[in-house]
Amino acid sequence: MPPNAGYPIMRAATKPSRRSEELPSRPGEEGDKQSEGGKKLTKLTKLTKPSQVTSSHREGRRCTSTPSEPLIGAAEQIQPGYMAHFDPNLSRCSRRHRPPDHDSQYVLYDRDDTITRVPTQPAMHISPHVGFMANTDVHCPTCGYKKLGCFIMDLISKHNIVHKYEKRSLLIAINCVAGLAIFFFGYDQGMMGSVNVSIDYGAYRMKYGDVLLQDGANQVEVQNSTLQGGIVSVYYLGTLVGCLLGGWIGEKIGRIKVMAIGAVWGVVGASLQTSAMNATWMICARLVNGIGTGMLNVIVPVWATETASHTSRGQFVAIEFTLNIFGVVVAYWLGFGCSFVDDGFSPFVWRFPIAFQILPLLFLLAIVFFFPESPRWLVKVGREAEARYILGRLRGEDEYGLAETEFQDIRNIAELEKKSGKSNSYFHMFWDIMPKRIGGGSSGNLHIGRRVQLVIWLQILQEWIGIAGVTIYANDIFSQAGYSVFKSRWIAGINDIFYMFSTLIAVFTLDRLGRRVTLYWGNVVMGISMFLSGGFSALAQQNLDNESKRASYGAAGAAFTFVFTAGFGATWLTVPWLYPAEIFPLQVRAKGNAWGVAGWSIGNGWTTLLLPIMFKNIAEKTFYVFGACNFISIPIVWAFYPESNQRTLEEMDLLFAADSPFNWAAEKEFARLKAENPDLVQAAQRHQSVVSGME
Repeated sequence: MPPNAGYPIMRAATKPSRRSEELPSRPGEEGDKQSEGGKKLTKLTKLTKPSQVTSSHREGRRCTSTPSEPLIGAAEQIQPGYMAHFDPNLSRCSRRHRPPDHDSQYVLYDRDDTITRVPTQPAMHISPHVGFMANTDVHCPTCGYKKLGCFIMDLISKHNIVHKYEKRSLLIAINCVAGLAIFFFGYDQGMMGSVNVSIDYGAYRMKYGDVLLQDGANQVEVQNSTLQGGIVSVYYLGTLVGCLLGGWIGEKIGRIKVMAIGAVWGVVGASLQTSAMNATWMICARLVNGIGTGMLNVIVPVWATETASHTSRGQFVAIEFTLNIFGVVVAYWLGFGCSFVDDGFSPFVWRFPIAFQILPLLFLLAIVFFFPESPRWLVKVGREAEARYILGRLRGEDEYGLAETEFQDIRNIAELEKKSGKSNSYFHMFWDIMPKRIGGGSSGNLHIGRRVQLVIWLQILQEWIGIAGVTIYANDIFSQAGYSVFKSRWIAGINDIFYMFSTLIAVFTLDRLGRRVTLYWGNVVMGISMFLSGGFSALAQQNLDNESKRASYGAAGAAFTFVFTAGFGATWLTVPWLYPAEIFPLQVRAKGNAWGVAGWSIGNGWTTLLLPIMFKNIAEKTFYVFGACNFISIPIVWAFYPESNQRTLEEMDLLFAADSPFNWAAEKEFARLKAENPDLVQAAQRHQSVVSGME
């Protein structure tokens, strides 16, 4: 066993404030030893009487070996620039629970081979002074993990997958968990379509409709659309509350814990919905469930983007939203299958689909704490040792230089953001766009208020380009083609599957074409589809006495519904969720994404209330409104939304530094700041992926 076995050796991020002084020998320490360069260096032996570990310390991970060798070997065996942690109780919680009488200390071997001893103060964060482990083999006698110091094992559980996986395999694991949370979001959205038309639910429990008997499709005919709409819409009030709450908590306790809290809220809400006996009960349950969904929606994209490389953020988030639509597909077909139980009269028809969503939430809750926290959030709260280690695993130990450069970028920008932003409350973020004379402009050149407006309106536009109308009224569109109620429902399910596979297009194009071009071509495809679908639907209505023409025009309208859905899945489904998670400063990233989810909640609530009125009064001309919104969106995106693709999260502050809100001014100012501050953000200057070894 090497002399330093079982004890971590870590690279110094910064030199301690107390200047170097050569350590004298102490009782229990061997004398000084000459290094190869002839300088006098110190060699320390293991302390014989370690202090007691208090009850507040973590248990079960103490290194109990008592090697006879010195704690650290001769100084020449330690590469200059590395730091050793001298703590006789390596299992103690090094972040918060330090007894005031213990004598842990650091020893730093500077580049000139001098030695510095830095006392550790009680409850002092040690992370600013530690980082990656040395390349020297380190063996933990407790867990046996090679190249992993006990200090890191103390901060990050040995069961965390960050110790087992690295690079692309670790990113895939992270995005599988993120995708599981997004799957729940999609399932919860798609579930209510079948629940709303179930007989026991609508006619006997909620009492907003009467039983409608049809061949092969017994369901509810809605009589009280206000009550039905209220039960559905209150969910979006819950998501609005949940996203604001989740963003606020996420800045304080981290991304992982908020995901767990959101899962718990979701389980409680789903349980209440499953057991609902009347409309009041269901409304309260939907509100609770919406809060959980809002928390997950706001924190999961942030966690995914903060761990991914700037060259592959879009790809990974697009994969997550493929799973989102997979949740919609599962919900639709599960509800479709359950509708045949007892000819649609059984409570099982609606209670089982609602209860089914509890399974992925429980699985998410069971595994989420085995995954690493966002390294960027860790830097923000001062836990730089963990951040450096996790970032090194994400980018690969063989790419230490790239990971270290990215880490320094994160830290540099975090420090600048602390100096620039005066207040991070939701009110100040929203009001920041106003003139300074009435209390705006508190974020200075960060222009957080402008970013808030961009993400809110991007999400509102997402709803008004037509997806809500196509989703809600797909069965009516297919019925116009002459299909029976049963066949219309079956075709609508096929459309959802088509929708899911279309999202895979974004996986391969989003990081190649960029966010802006993706939105452009999506608007063109969807705008044309909406006008044609509306036109053919109008022709079908004008030929009700001619069955052949009505069916032909109806089929054409249905076909363009498929085209619209595919265009949306490949473009606008993902970007409005990815963009808010990219563009906000580290200090308010979760809160910033919360504003995006708030925009989504507002857009959904708005369309849910207005669409029934629009379809009742202007019928298929509603699709013309959607088509117009698509083409109006193109100049809006072109003028106000800067490109975030292939830029690191730390470069976003430079991208939004211009005083002008227009994209061309933002790009010009970005180029100027990059040229004047070449060392501020280094990771993207290499003209290659920061994780080039991963891809």
